[in-house]
Amino acid sequence: MGKFQNKSLNFKIIKNPFIKFKNEIIELPILIRKIKTMKTKISIIRFRPKPECFDEFLTNVKERSKERALSKPPTHYLMTTSDEVIAIVLRTETELSESSTRGVNWLDTQRHLLLEYNEEDRHSIPLTGNLVEY
Repeated sequence: MGKFQNKSLNFKIIKNPFIKFKNEIIELPILIRKIKTMKTKISIIRFRPKPECFDEFLTNVKERSKERALSKPPTHYLMTTSDEVIAIVLRTETELSESSTRGVNWLDTQRHLLLEYNEEDRHSIPLTGNLVEY
């Protein structure tokens, strides 16, 4: 059987009815059920850099998220306002916990560049929920 590769979904059909999905060989019907039940989470994280550190922080967050921002489809976006850098991240439920932990660890290295929002939120205001798909 020929190989088919769809890079946007990161899987290869290697022999019916099996598929290699994220380095795991899975039966096609099981993969279809797995994909249908995966919920996409969207996170919006607000950061307020110190005015003199705005460009440095933006450069750092762009470098950290470059691979995901350039992936097909992109899973990381950035936007700026006059005083904030806002990250928009798309992840599956299974990726959320590990990715969030890595994000907090990275944030620990950037706190010196950021202003605190308040005592509770400190250096970021995160919001995460289910992406509503049409």
